[in-house]
Amino acid sequence: MPPRPLSTAPATPPAGLPPLERDVTVVLLVTIDKDGKPSDIGVAESGGAPLDEAATAALRTWLFSPATRDGHALASRIKVPFRFVASPPSPPATGPQADHEGASTPARSAPALAPAARETPPPRRERDAPIEVDVRGRRPPESRNSSDFTLDRELLVAAPRRDAADLLSAAPGVYVAKAEGDAVAHEIFLRGFDAAHG
Repeated sequence: MPPRPLSTAPATPPAGLPPLERDVTVVLLVTIDKDGKPSDIGVAESGGAPLDEAATAALRTWLFSPATRDGHALASRIKVPFRFVASPPSPPATGPQADHEGASTPARSAPALAPAARETPPPRRERDAPIEVDVRGRRPPESRNSSDFTLDRELLVAAPRRDAADLLSAAPGVYVAKAEGDAVAHEIFLRGFDAAHG
């Protein structure tokens, strides 16, 4: 199990430091011993010497629950980030009650055990103007069924036929069967439907 902070304190920038124009994160690399005390503090990501010293001084006052393995405490080395938040500029003081003009609040840090991240809303974009799209293509051929075909007389008489059933079989969609012999008329199927004996 990793170590957990039991008591923490924020880092305060030294007096006289100019107000921060942007947020600054200082990441410290620290060893947490078996007693939960921080030692061997180093700087992994610097935010400038004054802020590094302020974060180091604050981390020395922290107390941790040490890391454990199989229930036994052991020393571990972790990263601890300190985020120094920029103070917004104060509005100019007016009136007789103002002590001095342009007073600003010094930046303070927000300690955390995970890398600090601020969600910045995506920049607003103007709605794109509509564009005209010209789509060109070929119309697919229309579907055709058996009734769309015409058989002329010349085509029907071009080949000899044994009987009328043989002549009808030349038409698309027509199937002629002779299931019961010559004694019964032919059975005609038109587009899959049974037309019985015509």
